Parts: sequence; C-alpha cells; structure tokens
Amino acid sequence: MAADLRTLKIVALTMLLAVSLTACSERRSRDRETVPWEDVVKGLSEPPGSAGYSIAMLSLTRSWKQHGQEGAVLMIREGLELIGLSANGAIHGASAMLDADVVAGEKNMIGFMLASLSGAAEMVSDEWFRYHVHLTAALGVGGGKQLQDLIDMADAGTHELAESVRLCLALPLSNALIAAASSLPTERGRVLLERLPGWPSPPTTDLMQTLFPANLARISRWISEGRKHGGLHELAWTNVASRMEKGLARRLYDLPLVVDAEPRKGTPVSAIGAGYTPLEVARIMKDGVAVYLRPVLQWDKAFMTVVSGDATWRPGKPDDAAGDVSVATLAERLKALHELTGKLEKGVYPTLVGTGMGDRVGRSILIAVDSDATAGTMVEALRALAAAGYSDFRIATPGAPGTTNPIMVAGSTGMLSTDRTVRVFLTPAGASIFPNPAAGLASDNLSAGVSPIGPGSVGYFAAWDAERGFSSSLAMAFQDMGAVGAGHVEVAEIFLTAGDPPAMMLVDVASELQAAPGIQFSRIEPNFPGMICPQGRSCPGVVPVFGGTARVPAGVK
Repeated sequence: MAADLRTLKIVALTMLLAVSLTACSERRSRDRETVPWEDVVKGLSEPPGSAGYSIAMLSLTRSWKQHGQEGAVLMIREGLELIGLSANGAIHGASAMLDADVVAGEKNMIGFMLASLSGAAEMVSDEWFRYHVHLTAALGVGGGKQLQDLIDMADAGTHELAESVRLCLALPLSNALIAAASSLPTERGRVLLERLPGWPSPPTTDLMQTLFPANLARISRWISEGRKHGGLHELAWTNVASRMEKGLARRLYDLPLVVDAEPRKGTPVSAIGAGYTPLEVARIMKDGVAVYLRPVLQWDKAFMTVVSGDATWRPGKPDDAAGDVSVATLAERLKALHELTGKLEKGVYPTLVGTGMGDRVGRSILIAVDSDATAGTMVEALRALAAAGYSDFRIATPGAPGTTNPIMVAGSTGMLSTDRTVRVFLTPAGASIFPNPAAGLASDNLSAGVSPIGPGSVGYFAAWDAERGFSSSLAMAFQDMGAVGAGHVEVAEIFLTAGDPPAMMLVDVASELQAAPGIQFSRIEPNFPGMICPQGRSCPGVVPVFGGTARVPAGVK
C-alpha cells in the first residue's frame, strides 16, 4: 500500500513538473528572475524533482548572475547534482531547468548541460573553474584535460561536490568500461583512454591497478557508497549498476600476465599475441615452482569480483609464494586447479566451447620466470609438466604483457620435423650453436658478436651477459647459418652443459632464435592454439625445444 502511495506521489510530481516546465518555456522572453532569491534558496532545499525544486532551479538558472559569488557557487553546486542525476536517469527535464540550449537527441547532452555552467565557473575561484573544465573534458566537451585532480577529489569523497562529480563521471566511465571490455586484454586500457582523454593512468606493475580492473573497482565503490545516500541518488547509482550489468555480465574478463614492466635490455622482443592465452601459470623461482591462474574478473550485479580466487597471480618476491613449491608436486598442484580453470576458460573464451581449442585445459600453460631462477629448475619443471600431459608451453615476455614465446619439451614435438635441427649448448658464458646434421660453416664476414668454433668452423658462439642477454648475437648466429639451410629448420634443440646458468638465459634463447630473420614457422596454430602471426609482423621461424640430452661437441665454450 505504501509503495502504491509513493508511486502515485511520483506520478503527481512528474505531471506537476511537466506543467511547470511547459509554462516556464513559454515565459523564456520574460523577466529572468521570476521568484524572489530567498524563495529560490528555500525551494532548492526541497527534494530534486519536486515542483518547488524545479521552479527554484529554473529561477536560479536565470538569476544567479545578480547575486555574484553566492549565486555562482549555488548554481554550480545545484547544477552539478542535477546534471549527475539526469545523466543516470534519476530525473528528467534537467536541460529545461538549466535553460540549456540543447538540440533534442543530442548525443552529448550531458556535456552541453555542463557547458551551461561555464559562466558561473568564471565568477568563482580558479579551483572551481578547473573542476568544471575537467568535467566537461571528461564528457567530450572542451578537449582532453588532465583529470587527475578531479578523480582524486571524487575518490576522496569529502568535498561537497564529490558525490555530484561521481554522478557526472559515472556515465562516461561506465560506457568506456563497457566498450573496453569487448577488446583484447592488452587493448582495454588503450580503448578506455580513447573514450576518456585525460583520465589518469599511473604506471604500475600490479595487475589489479591497471586501467581496466582499477576503474571497475572504482565504479563498484562509487555505486556502493552512492546508494547509501538514498532517494534519487540511490536510484541513479542503481541505474549505473544496471548499465554495467547489462554491458558486462555476459562473460568473464582475464588480465594479461605482467612478469616485468620493462623488456630485457639488449634482447629483441620477438613474442606474439594470441586469441587464446592459457590461464594456468607456472612461476619458475629460485627455490622451486609456484602455480597460479591469471586474474579473471566478473561483474556481479553491482560489484567487480575476482573469480580466480586464492589462485590469482601475485608477482611479489619469490619468498611470497605460499605453500609447497617443489617440482615433485608441481603436476599435482596444477591438477587441483583444473576444475576451476575449465570453468573460467569457458567464461573467458566462450567461443572456444565445443571446439578443439576448448580442449586445451591441462595441455597449455604459461611459464613466468623470475630473474634469479636457475635454468636447471626451469628445465626440470618443463619435464615434469610434459610428463603430466602439457604440450603447449609459452614463456611470458618481460615488458610485453599479453605476448609469449612458444616453446616445447623434448619428446613431445608433435608434427614438427626433427630431421634437420640446430643444437644450442648453453654454459654460463653463452651459447654454442651447431647445425644438425653437422656441416661446415663460413668463418668470415660473420655478424657482430658471433665467433666461429673449432677448425673448419663447425659452429658459432654468442656470449651472454646477465644484464644485456645475447644482444641479438644469437639471432645473428642463427641467421649466419642460413648458408647450410639452418634457416629452414623447425626445431632448435636447447641443452644445458656445464654449470647451471640463470633461467633468464633460456628466456633470451627463445627470444633470440624466434627473432632471427628467415622462413616463418608455418604450423604454429595447430601446436599453439590461438597463436596467429599478424600480417606484416614477424613470426617465429623456429621452436626452441628444451629438456633433451645429447653428446656435447668439442669446442663448446
């Protein structure tokens, strides 16, 4: 009964507002101040949308200039709240109340209504004016102004304008997030910034603080806190939540893995992106291997949730990895994640369900390598994963989130030809590379950083440095072997010989070999689902294979 009575009151007020606005529009040419100032101030204390408020707001719009600073401040404060409520469907007729010159159906109506406050902004302090300019810029009017100060004020929530600013920003922010959500994980931040020029984008290595998830969390918090205001504010934020639910609830959203914010110095970035990237992650550390899932997000009614749960990737330091990190239990620990992985991959990649790519759960995995991990630990982990049924390994690229270098493990090279290969033998000093079967090589006119091995030049050597890797010399050594057909091989066999070099050497080997000029690998898609070399960009010409054994040739340095 109470709900019915409230509905009748709203209908009656709406009708009264429509009548008053019609009458007001007919008197546009009359005296602008139709209500005494004290009655304007009193009327604005009534609930927004009421007949008294509506008449007072229109009178304020027409008379604020006559009251100097007081009138300008009141106009901005009341105008921002009205525009914010209007932007999110909690009130109608705002453009008429603001006397804004808006064409019916104008796509940027909110921006034009904000622009109607510019006169008031010019009569108050620079700070107020800056806030106004920031708001109009955020909504596509006035250019791409930097919005850091405005967002900080809105987030703090203590300024008298904070709630109104949040409401004004909620429309463009929610629309930008919905647009960004349909993009690839590595493109969402770019799309969001295209929609919101000037929106703050602070550098971070924390995945959850990158643009897409950070702003999902921001608008979640604004919705939660805004609903507590009740009345039309609660209705406006409920409408924001409904807009987000409609735009985002159809699927899950994965985040790209970030193993390092900066690329390896001196190492060519040869990795490529993919339409499908495994969710499972094996993190090679100094003292073992931790297992994670890439972060997966979901919009649940009014909130952002992290549905990958406790298994979510946490960069941190190696000693931050909780629990067992033994290689011996690696397969068992990943097996415990398979059920969750399967559910999440169906939500992240709904178009893969029922396809061959949809069967890759438990066969595809990302390899993230810590800077102080050893090559021995990495090879041991790869062998354990291969024994557990994994066949698709992708090294996450430092400094290039969302891209990977595909590798394989000895004994599971599938359809790749091993009749002709190159063999790379690693020591802490560098890499010695030989054609297989053996053949004589040129010993002069070699690329910089490449030196011949042995009498008759049976192989090449490229030195390695912990800071600068091979500096492209291994890629050039592989290219220099083109005279004997090495550039036509599909497999590069990688072996550890003396000592236990850093695992980053293996990361560099994959990047270097796949950056070498030559014939591109033609069968990448069947072996690494979703990996398609973009037209006009480099693509791996060879697949490094780790974990094999072979006799060490004479001359290995």
